[in-house]
Amino acid sequence: MAPTFDHASSLGRELLDEKRVRLLKENRVESYVRKGHGGIYWRTTDRKGANPLELVESAVRLPSYREYFRPALSKLRTVALPDIQATLNGIPASLISDCGKEFAKVMLDVAYSSLTGLLK
Repeated sequence: MAPTFDHASSLGRELLDEKRVRLLKENRVESYVRKGHGGIYWRTTDRKGANPLELVESAVRLPSYREYFRPALSKLRTVALPDIQATLNGIPASLISDCGKEFAKVMLDVAYSSLTGLLK
């Protein structure tokens, strides 16, 4: 499930702050998260890998896969989102801007909120 938090985009590392600010202001970070593709293909005929978050969401809806994800989803619920987001605070400013940190925190929120709601 780790790719659901960071699907090949390294928490938006390829974006300039100008774009991050716009996505944050326009409340479009979730759209950005859901547009990304991963390396797992849902069907052999797919041209692009599935979005990692949507892949887990889809798999959990299927009884044959739901139990595979239950342990990880249950464990995720034991960790508070602010504790996950706090890991970004230790990254030096020379490596990530404050805007980059904020954008990454919102990305983490999108994934966390979706994943922790799947077993309700």
